[in-house]
Parts: sequence; C-alpha cells; structure tokens
Amino acid sequence: MSDDVARRENLKGGSRRGTSRLVIGLLIVIGAGLMFAQHLVRTNEWNNRAMCSNNLWRIGIALLQEAEDSRGDFPRGQTFAEAVNKLYESGYLDAEKGPIFICPSAKRDWEAWKRTGKISEETCSYELVPGLNVNSPGEFILACDKAGNHRQLKVLGVELYPSMRVVVQVDITAWFLTEKAFQERMGWQREMMTRMEEGGKVVEWDEWKEGKGGGDDIR
Repeated sequence: MSDDVARRENLKGGSRRGTSRLVIGLLIVIGAGLMFAQHLVRTNEWNNRAMCSNNLWRIGIALLQEAEDSRGDFPRGQTFAEAVNKLYESGYLDAEKGPIFICPSAKRDWEAWKRTGKISEETCSYELVPGLNVNSPGEFILACDKAGNHRQLKVLGVELYPSMRVVVQVDITAWFLTEKAFQERMGWQREMMTRMEEGGKVVEWDEWKEGKGGGDDIR
C-alpha cells in the first residue's frame, strides 16, 4: 500500500515539474517574440525616416535647380502639391523613380495615392515654407514633412522615438528635428525674415538660440 502511495506522489510531483517547465518555456518564447517585434518596429521606423530624409533631399535639389533656372525664387503662392506637379512637368523630378512626395510612414497619404493616383494636398506628405529664394540664409528651412508623419513610438509603454520632423534647408541639407526644436527653428526663421524685409540685421541661429536659451534637439 505504501509503495502505491509513493508512486502516486512521484507522478504528481513529476507532473507539477513538467507544468512549471512548460510555463517557463512559454514565457521565454513570448518574451523573445516581443523583443523581436520591438526590434522590427525600430528597424522599420529608422528605415522610413531615412527614406523620408532622402525624399526631401531629392525634392530640395529639384527646387534649387528650378529656382536657379528661373528668377531665383523658390515657389511662391503655391502649395507643395502644385510645386511638385510643376517639378515633374518641367523634368526636374523623374516620375519613374516613384512618388517621393509621400513619406513612407504616412499610411493615410499612401492610401489616398492608391485611391486617386493624383498629386494633391491629400497625397503629399510634405510642406513648403513660402517666401524664400536662393539667396536666403542656408540654414532656413525650405520644406518639411507634415506633423505626425513620424509619431512618438512606444512599445510596451517604453518610448523608443519622440515625435520628429524631417526638414531640408536652403543649402539642401536634410536632417531630423524634434517637434519642439522644429518650432524653435521656425520661430527664429520667421523673425529673421521679418528683419530682412525691414532691412534689419540677420542673427545666425547659434547666436539667436543662445539668447533665447533654446537649442536643437536632434535624434
């Protein structure tokens, strides 16, 4: 009798140990899957941001070429979509290289493009800053992607990336700014454009930000 009881207890103990191992194994698999998903999201977003930066850089070059061949002004009184349409019609952009006016992260713009197939404000992911020409300070922002294209990214409640803007400057340099830094830059730019119109002195960004206590937050 005692031998039977001992065997049953051994079987119960083995079953509990087997269940524990199974639970631990499942937790390891789930954890590995979540880590892989986090890595995949990070990789995809970095790729999208790099492609977005390249889009704006190519558009910036086309805008500069068009301006230098005409009166020296970047598009005035035009939406981004109107300016891009003109760049395609004039041959400064090549339609065969794909719709570079759409940010890879802007799903809504891609859906609108698939639905309409037209270059419009609904399908364009970028914006122009009006009133600039080839003689404007090189640090002035010429174009940028729309707010929300690259949203704050979180996985499991942990912030991986802040909300970002991709900008291209008059000297056709493309780079990333946080939303806060973008607004600071635009504040300086608007102030300097007003000074230029009034014949005043233009203060460089580094000098201006020191006086304001601000600074670029680049990621």
